[in-house]
Amino acid sequence: MKKDYPIETTRVPSGQDHSGTHTFIFYRGGEEIGREFCDGSDNTIKFVGTIPDGPVMEYSQTGALKAVVRYIGNMPEGKATSFYPDGRVYEEKSFENGRLTGVHLTYYRDGALWNESFYVDGLLDGKCMTYYENRAVETVSHYRYGRLEGEYKAFYPAGGLRETGTFRSGEKEGTWTRFCDTGEPESIEEYTNGEMVRRRTYDDGTLLSDQAAPIHEIEMEKERIAMEHFDEGIEYTRSGCYDKAAEAFRRAISILPGYGEAYYRLAGILKKKGMYLDYIEVWMDLLKLDPDDRDAHFNIGLAHIITGNKPAAAARYEVLRNIDSRLAGELQTILSK
Repeated sequence: MKKDYPIETTRVPSGQDHSGTHTFIFYRGGEEIGREFCDGSDNTIKFVGTIPDGPVMEYSQTGALKAVVRYIGNMPEGKATSFYPDGRVYEEKSFENGRLTGVHLTYYRDGALWNESFYVDGLLDGKCMTYYENRAVETVSHYRYGRLEGEYKAFYPAGGLRETGTFRSGEKEGTWTRFCDTGEPESIEEYTNGEMVRRRTYDDGTLLSDQAAPIHEIEMEKERIAMEHFDEGIEYTRSGCYDKAAEAFRRAISILPGYGEAYYRLAGILKKKGMYLDYIEVWMDLLKLDPDDRDAHFNIGLAHIITGNKPAAAARYEVLRNIDSRLAGELQTILSK
C-alpha cells in the first residue's frame, strides 16, 4: 500500500559569499521558496521569499537528518536541534526574532556535554563552560556583550587547575597563573590592558626567573601571543565570524601595536561590515606608526567618498599626492566622478 508522505519545508546550505554571509536555500514540494542570509553566528540578516511557519528540516548529502529549526515569520524562532550522522544530538540552541538567545549546548557523540554557553540578542553573554569527553570541566569563562569579561579558569582532565586569570573588555587583566598537573605553579604573569608587564616562572615550586617588561624574552612572548590572535582572526574570517575576527585582530594589535598586517586585516573586516567610521579610525591609527603609508591614505580617502565626505577625501588627496602620485591620481579619478 502506498504511503502518504507529508510535504516538508527543507533548507540547504549554499556556502558563503565574499563578505562571509552564509546562505540557506529553502524548498517545499520540490520548489525553491526562499533564501536566508546569516552572519557567522547564525543570526538572520535578511530573508527573501516566504516560508510557512513551522519546522524546517535540513538533511545531509547522504539523506540523514542534520537539523530541525522552527521558523515563524521567515525567521528562526524557538529551539533548534542539530544531529550527528547517526542521529544522536550534536547541538541545541534557541532563537528569538532570528537571533541566538538563551542556552546553547553541544554534545559529544556519547551524549556527554561538550559546551554550554548563553546568548543575548545574538551575542555571547554570561557563563560559558566546556567539558572533556570524560565529563570533567575543561574551561569556565564569562562573556559580556560578546566579549570575555571576568574570571577565567582552565582545568586538566583529572580535575586539577591548569590556568586562572581575569578578562576585562576582552583583554587579560591582572594576575594570570598557570599550573603544572602536580598543582605547583608553572608561571605567574601580570597584565595591564591586555599587555604582559611581568612574568615569574617556577620549577617544582622554586622561582626560576622574575622578569619585567621590556625584555627580549617577554617581547618574543608577546609576539607569539599576538600571532596566535592574528591566526584566530584569519580562521574566524574564513568561517564568516566577522565580529570574532575583528576582536581577535584587535587583541593582536593591543599586544603588539606595531603589527601592521593586523591593522590591514581589521580594516578589511570593518569594510565588509560597512563600518566605515571605524574603518577610517583603524587606518588613522596605522598612520601613527607610519605617516607615509600610502595604502592608509588612499583607503581613508576612499572611505570619505563612500560616506559622503568629499571635502575630507580631497584633503586626503592633497596629502597622498606628495607620497604616491599614482594612487593619488586614482583617488582623484574616483573623487571626480
